[in-house]
Amino acid sequence: SASAILVAQGIDFPVHFYSRYRQERAELGPKRSLLKTHLSLGRPFLGAAGTTLLAFAALGLSRFPGFRQFGIVLALGFALCLLASLTLLPALLARWDRFILRPKAPVPFLLRLASTASTRRAGILLGSGTIVLTLAAWVLVAATGIRIDLDVRNSMPPGDPGLKALRRLEADLGVSMTPVFALVDASTSQKDLGARIARLVEQGAVAAADGIHSLQPSAESEARVARFRKATGPWVEETLLQMTAVGLRPEAFRRGLGAWQETLNAPMPQWTDPAFAGLRRTLAYDAGHTRSWVLTLFPGSSLWTPSDRSRFDREVRDVLGPETQLFSAFHLPDHYGRTLMDDLVRVSAVSLLGIVLLSLLILRHPARAAMALVPGFVA
Repeated sequence: SASAILVAQGIDFPVHFYSRYRQERAELGPKRSLLKTHLSLGRPFLGAAGTTLLAFAALGLSRFPGFRQFGIVLALGFALCLLASLTLLPALLARWDRFILRPKAPVPFLLRLASTASTRRAGILLGSGTIVLTLAAWVLVAATGIRIDLDVRNSMPPGDPGLKALRRLEADLGVSMTPVFALVDASTSQKDLGARIARLVEQGAVAAADGIHSLQPSAESEARVARFRKATGPWVEETLLQMTAVGLRPEAFRRGLGAWQETLNAPMPQWTDPAFAGLRRTLAYDAGHTRSWVLTLFPGSSLWTPSDRSRFDREVRDVLGPETQLFSAFHLPDHYGRTLMDDLVRVSAVSLLGIVLLSLLILRHPARAAMALVPGFVA
């Protein structure tokens, strides 16, 4: 993008300089023509370059490093284009002056049409119609707003094999490969949190979830453990009797079997045990005076579009609470979109103010500056 802009913008100055020099050269010598061209185009060049440089430099106010670097590259490159146009180009024109004096080229049709229309009633109607369309466009933008679509798929080529493989994998497994992290108020109990997650899975809002609720054994798990212990209660003595029956000395095995029995009879480990301190830290998030549980939610499919994310967010917050914060690779466009809009307003305001002030400084009259600014506002 920077290369295309610099080439397109940078060629403006040589085109203007060459055209004016050719016009002066029809009546004056090479040195006098260069001097008059420099004097006549110096101020307009500085004005046009100054406003453009300021607009590029305003990108330095963006919070995104890529945009800041983009502005630096364009501002520096554009300044060098101007410098080369005012120094290198005149030297080339003086060296190859013999190629300048050629028969005059015919005036293009569009220029003749514009020149004719500008002095007649058609020109007034055309200008009035352009102003009306401009105002309508501004009103439309103000009413509908501007939407920034940062869907990462927009940067992928059509038929991207990685995207195809991802869709096929998600269809086979019935779950998104990219999780969504939810921050839920830590005052919610594990039992209540587990019940809410179960409701989300039952509703189909999520395919699976992991979090602090997974560390607390459910009533079904406790009942299953109780049935196991009841069914295997006398297994140590029965094992020792079987060893005696086949001719082994069971006392050598009693200690090891007893240790297994103690392990099986031990109470269930609780998530509050010191051994799980590291695990608990990964499942909780402290932000100042607020503490939240971190839940890992797996949607049934990728949340690429804003409508998919909106539906998912609404379903999750209806169950987990309206204050639940959601973060994922899918949600980055939503967060960055708001930041980009803020940057857009800031950069535009600074650029607009600077360009207006520079136009007044260069043209030295409000009416002239206003006429110079009108095409920009219209575009």
